[in-house]
Amino acid sequence: MRRVPPDRCGVSLFVPTLSEVGPAGAILRLAGGLARRSIGVELVVADAGGPVLDRFPPSPRVIDLAAQRLRDAVEPLTGYLRQVRPACLLSRAAAANVAASTARELSGIPVRLVLVEDSHLAGQLTSGRVPVDLLPTLAWFYSRADAVVATSRSVADDVHSHLDLPRERIHVIADAANELHSYLPILGLAEPQVQRRSA
Repeated sequence: MRRVPPDRCGVSLFVPTLSEVGPAGAILRLAGGLARRSIGVELVVADAGGPVLDRFPPSPRVIDLAAQRLRDAVEPLTGYLRQVRPACLLSRAAAANVAASTARELSGIPVRLVLVEDSHLAGQLTSGRVPVDLLPTLAWFYSRADAVVATSRSVADDVHSHLDLPRERIHVIADAANELHSYLPILGLAEPQVQRRSA
């Protein structure tokens, strides 16, 4: 596998907002880990308002799409993909995943797409966060993603059940300090080789 030079954006991480500490914190840990390995990374946020970013140095470059609603982020995200042409786009949470998937389709750019699901669709359906009539769209987009990641086995089982996605296609990576090692092959990246000094 190749390693993307640090002077270009190898991975773009898309999140709706930086106001929720849990999801944003997990994305920022991943971004910081990639940056420390000299992998170009940018954090693309639909609405970058929020205090979370300052808590997780080193901060990646932040691209604020200035979209108050996720559906309004599709057009600027499409333009971003066409201009920057990252090697990989990773998105997190069902609604953001729909926006990211739509932007990739519209952009026509062959960017690798990784979708992360961090909560049970059953609960999101019950609460109304995900409308029932959105399930066919979710299923279509998730089936076209290059990789789907669930943050727990139960979430993976839930995605398989609701979206009829083959269970073997769903990677399970829990949010943890050592999660980067598991993400590297899914992102299509090789960890940089450390040069050893000769004795």
